[in-house]
Amino acid sequence: MTVGDFLTRARMMTAADLLTGTDRPVSVIAAEVGYRSESAFGRVFRPATATTPARFRPKAAGS
Repeated sequence: MTVGDFLTRARMMTAADLLTGTDRPVSVIAAEVGYRSESAFGRVFRPATATTPARFRPKAAGS
């Protein structure tokens, strides 16, 4: 695993925690984990989790 891969994984884990543990908007969470735009965040989040950030939140809350 490269340093970049590790950093991305850590960011996605933090983002997942924030999506499930807070009601902050996705755009705010994207900024908090180091992305300048919600769309850039979504492009990385989707392959890592097999869903979009907006869809991840209700799925995680339901489980």
